[in-house]
Amino acid sequence: MRGSWGGIKTLPLVPLKKVQTTSGKKAKGRALVIYVKQRLLHYFGFDSDDIILPSVSAPGEDLKFSSSVRAVFPYSVECKNQEISKALYDWYDQAKSNAGNYEPIVVLKRSRQKPLVLVDLDHFLSVVKGNENE
Repeated sequence: MRGSWGGIKTLPLVPLKKVQTTSGKKAKGRALVIYVKQRLLHYFGFDSDDIILPSVSAPGEDLKFSSSVRAVFPYSVECKNQEISKALYDWYDQAKSNAGNYEPIVVLKRSRQKPLVLVDLDHFLSVVKGNENE
């Protein structure tokens, strides 16, 4: 709504976009890393000490695995907890709506890049463990 202030026309106030602090972004990312660790412990029964969460600013993998974990789970984990990936969730929702009784996946590709597969974390862990029907 336009108003007037001392004869000067004013424009309506536009709400400012909430800006997330660096510490808030790190906490959000850390929450996902903790969640992934918990899921790995749940599916495979690893000892909690076998999966280390490095400090937030440490370079390298988001989860450090002992050799006993690597023997069972030979993957390098990078966690991204960002709203920028909204399109991926839209695609996954589309795959879910078309999947019927099957597990939905999304195959995505960018120019000059290898195709990637997007799948639910719990389903992926079940497949790795060998319990595809879980």
